[in-house]
Amino acid sequence: MSEALLELIKEAISKIENYETRARARSPKAKANFEHAVKVILVDLWKAEHSIPRRECSINKRSGFYSETPR
Repeated sequence: MSEALLELIKEAISKIENYETRARARSPKAKANFEHAVKVILVDLWKAEHSIPRRECSINKRSGFYSETPR
């Protein structure tokens, strides 16, 4: 994964967290899950942009879809 993509992921996570109006902070596990979900979505978008032919991306709204547990 390129350094630019990693920086984009970190910046996106930071901007999302700054934009949120949460009463409480996320637990360490919830924070890790949130960061992983953002990473998966942005990497999927990056891959779709660089594939030939270009493809579409979809966001799965099912609870737990972006968890780090293997299927």
